[in-house]
Amino acid sequence: MGPFLRPSKATHVIAGALIVLTLAGCSTWRGTRLAEPAPGAPATALPEQIRVYLADGRVVRLKYASVEGDSLRGISTRSGHRPLAFAVKDVRAIEARRASTGKTVLFVFGTVVLAAGILVLIAAIELANSD
Repeated sequence: MGPFLRPSKATHVIAGALIVLTLAGCSTWRGTRLAEPAPGAPATALPEQIRVYLADGRVVRLKYASVEGDSLRGISTRSGHRPLAFAVKDVRAIEARRASTGKTVLFVFGTVVLAAGILVLIAAIELANSD
């Protein structure tokens, strides 16, 4: 029996870290509504990261965005992480980055199948070499 059949603590830590990274990394952009708040209402928070499609054709990514009065405000994810603001009337559409269950399940399943295939290959090589 080879050492690959007895996983070490490091193997478990690495596997756990990969699973966490996988779950955090499988996301997709989905359209979401942008409602202008009533006058005097508090700011309306949006998902943590959004993609904004403007009337002039620009597409801007914002973090920590909110609607304050007639403005959409947030922090640019590209332009030096500086604050940006746009008139709500100039926003054509927004999309929010959300976790994708389907992509996550597919990625985890594919990773497990690949790992199992590698283990079978290693076991077959070790059995062939032990004769």
